Amino acid sequence: MLKWLSTQNIDLDQISPNLPQRAALAGVAVSFLVALCFPFIRLGLEASTPMIFAAWRTGGAGLILLIVATLTGRTFPKRGQDWQRIVGVSIFATTIGFAAMFFGGSLVAPGLATVIANTQPLFAALLAMVFLREKLGMRMLATLLFCLIGVWFMASPQVRTTVDSGALLLLLSAVALASGNVLLKKLAAETDPIMVSALQLLLATPCLVVLAWVNDEPFIVPQSPEFWMALFVLAGASTALAAVLWQWALARAPLNQINAVNFLVPSYGLLLMRINGVAISWSQWLGGVIAVGGVLLVLGQKTTDQP
Repeated sequence: MLKWLSTQNIDLDQISPNLPQRAALAGVAVSFLVALCFPFIRLGLEASTPMIFAAWRTGGAGLILLIVATLTGRTFPKRGQDWQRIVGVSIFATTIGFAAMFFGGSLVAPGLATVIANTQPLFAALLAMVFLREKLGMRMLATLLFCLIGVWFMASPQVRTTVDSGALLLLLSAVALASGNVLLKKLAAETDPIMVSALQLLLATPCLVVLAWVNDEPFIVPQSPEFWMALFVLAGASTALAAVLWQWALARAPLNQINAVNFLVPSYGLLLMRINGVAISWSQWLGGVIAVGGVLLVLGQKTTDQP
């Protein structure tokens, strides 16, 4: 699949009518891969520490993609502005986004963390309006807010509205991830997704190691086979494949539209909870229906990618 995606160099001005649907499917696949990562993160953290584990994850994913890029003849970006954007994505989305999410999420109730993390599509839509000249009509904004309401209902049993350092760190993570998505959108149509994803992940890895050192996390090589299984899934599927699919989708759909698929992540969480025998309240089911319905409405709206 990675080799096939790497050959899809399509002129955005000649996109066929069915391509937005393909982009939507790719976005939904990414949201599933992101949701898949959470149980494996918990499993991996039993044998490692947050920033060290994040560094293992980004480094492993970046190495996988660099090998694939080399074997399939991908070339390094040649323009200075592309390298600047790659460094920006690495700093904002992968380093700050990951670090603030890990640290902030450990300081607040899981429900509130879910709600704050899912403000990212709203921040991205506002930034896309300013920096990408994407149109953000009242209908689109209202639908994104509708999705966020669904997330609130899903997280409501655990929501505590106290604003503290954890909540502020999660807001920082949301803004950083949104900023990274804006930069990725600028890169998506003009660069190879495999090479760009490999470079930004590899550049972020030493930054995460430094953050681990600042946080006094010991650098150890876990011996647990469960850790390496979790890392394999996280690096290969939830990071490497997800990163390439996401950049591929961004090249073919407006950021404020395709980014709404992130609201699906808590809905997958509800299904996982139910499979594990956790009781789900009516308000959580209602929230899941609202979020899924809102995402379908967003994806079904007329494309407004061009200014």
